[in-house]
Parts: sequence; C-alpha cells; structure tokens
Amino acid sequence: MPGFSFAWNSKLLCDSNKMYRAAVTFCH
Repeated sequence: MPGFSFAWNSKLLCDSNKMYRAAVTFCH
C-alpha cells in the first residue's frame, strides 16, 4: 500500500523534524 507507506514516512519525517528542532532549541 504505497499510500499508507507514504503517510507513514511523512509521519516519521515530521516526528524526526520536531525532535531535531527540539534538540536544536535545547542545545542552543
């Protein structure tokens, strides 16, 4: 199911981006 896979990948990208932003904010 490409649609499901795409949505899952988008969620992972969004979560990792939020974690990255949080880490940058915390470290700086």
